[in-house]
Amino acid sequence: MVGQQVSAEELQLVQEFHTILRAVAPKPHAFRRCIGALTAVAMGLSACAPATESERLNRRTLAQSNAILDDLARTELMLSPETATRLGIETVAEDAISSRLADHSQAGFERARLIRIDLLALARTRPLLPADHQVAKDLAVSDTSIARLVQLQAIGHGRLTLSRARAYAIDPFSGVWIEGPNLLANDHRIDSFADAQNYLARLQALSDAIDDTRRRLLADADAGLIPPAPLLQATKRKVDALLSSQDEPLELLADTIGNLVQSLADTDDQDVGALVRQSETIVKTDLRGAYTRLSDDLDAMIDLAPAQAGIWAQPNGHNTYQALLDWYVGSTPDLDELHQSNLDDVERRQAVLHASLDRNGVAPGPVTDRVQALQLIIDTPPETTPGTSPAGAREAELPAAEIPVISSTVQRLFETTPLSGLSYLPAQIDGHRPAQISQMVTQTQLWPSYMRSTIYAEADMARRDPFATLSRQRRATVRNLILYPAFQDAWRLYTFEIQTELSALDTAQDAGEAQYILLITALAAADTGLHYKRWSLAQTTTYLSETTGLPDALVTEAALRITANPGRTTARMINYRRLKALNARARAVLGRRYDETAFQAILLEDGPRPFTMIEHDVDAWYNNLLAPVD
Repeated sequence: MVGQQVSAEELQLVQEFHTILRAVAPKPHAFRRCIGALTAVAMGLSACAPATESERLNRRTLAQSNAILDDLARTELMLSPETATRLGIETVAEDAISSRLADHSQAGFERARLIRIDLLALARTRPLLPADHQVAKDLAVSDTSIARLVQLQAIGHGRLTLSRARAYAIDPFSGVWIEGPNLLANDHRIDSFADAQNYLARLQALSDAIDDTRRRLLADADAGLIPPAPLLQATKRKVDALLSSQDEPLELLADTIGNLVQSLADTDDQDVGALVRQSETIVKTDLRGAYTRLSDDLDAMIDLAPAQAGIWAQPNGHNTYQALLDWYVGSTPDLDELHQSNLDDVERRQAVLHASLDRNGVAPGPVTDRVQALQLIIDTPPETTPGTSPAGAREAELPAAEIPVISSTVQRLFETTPLSGLSYLPAQIDGHRPAQISQMVTQTQLWPSYMRSTIYAEADMARRDPFATLSRQRRATVRNLILYPAFQDAWRLYTFEIQTELSALDTAQDAGEAQYILLITALAAADTGLHYKRWSLAQTTTYLSETTGLPDALVTEAALRITANPGRTTARMINYRRLKALNARARAVLGRRYDETAFQAILLEDGPRPFTMIEHDVDAWYNNLLAPVD
């Protein structure tokens, strides 16, 4: 945490990192500060105060403020070159980063922690600006976000950034073992021979990154922290699939560079051949070796891993769960009350689903039986349906998405897809990739047919979420690195619910929408159940199955995702309830003057930010509407 002692060894780590940064990015102001600032941080960073100068806006204070924002962005991008490539903002941190991956070692984790303490000190030296100025807001969001990350990094493990918190060094759904190949296959830009050489450098670095991840797993195990056995087993299955000689997916990384360099103006056939040979050698020797070592160590750790999937079973697990919730929502709620609220919400949502099934003419019974009966009605041709077919019951057609849907019958090489199988990818800021929805067909087909239009609509709606809005507006670069995932998740649920209420019909699609919202609510109850109330993974899976009626394959995967990502699903419900309360307050204050479109604009116009800032913006909005006109 901020107030902890900083050792001489740790100071040396920061000095070494700053030396590297000077070599590849000589411009940043932040790296010219003496390292003694970090010692001051250790003596009590919370005592730091902004410079005591007038709040009047002038060129000098604005330039200082923008320089701080630039330093924050450049440093974060140097810490995570992968993020820079995915967003299309590599040039902000200098082109040299396109040849590197993030440091996935334990030393890299500690180094990042210390650097962010230093960044927080920098953010808190900002000059005073009018509070409503956009630069002042950007600095305030940056300060808060870095502070909450520094606090979370005190747990000492996991993968933690300004936009993501994962409890373990590896899991079946994320990590450099899957995200690194995905970056190379789908996001790394090759427009020149130099870009192709950078691809090779990253391909080589991927082997080291996987080995670093493996060593982190072993180091965590020595400290008593071993991911639950089900996570290790699922991860090993996926790693082994990448090593499969049948499909040879890793070899496709070598094919990628061969395909992309063919049309380069500054590359001839000899260059192409050399690049392909080098990439093939890296894949066949270094990369396959790294994945094999990872698979072997995962296999050895499975027998030592805890059978209990909840994070409570890990060393200091209860405090870790609270710290994760605090990072997501900015506070630590009473967990008993939170769990009960989640269970109560599930009951209400289940009643909504039952009412929809009644309207569709489905006979009473348990949820599982009723949704299976609905699917049977849909699958039965109208002329052979016994009795009277429910009005409008049919397999829902997929809506025409407003952005391209990139589909595949098999998983996109190394895709990291959500449970729905549909992920929204906003346009890269440099314009290299347009916005699109990526679909893994094999995953979407796990869903009942009457729910598929629902998951498509939810994915398409993501283009309007706070991240997409902020990227289009091109605010301070650092703001593109700061996400509040629990708020984004909550906003999508809140908005999706509004849309379903406006378009509710007595159709199977209506039941699918109710069932989807029920699932989201049940995931929150399962989250607190697994990680706080000490449910077993089997209990969690059974609860999701009996509550939602979804197929076994989906609820089994959903339970694993909750295991891998403690706190995320319940944090969504916490912020959803906050949004509903904020909405109710605005409606009560404004009465007939309330406008949902204007309310949404206030929520989204300044992008992801702490909920306290959102509340302030909403209060200012309706107070301005009510202010007397002079």
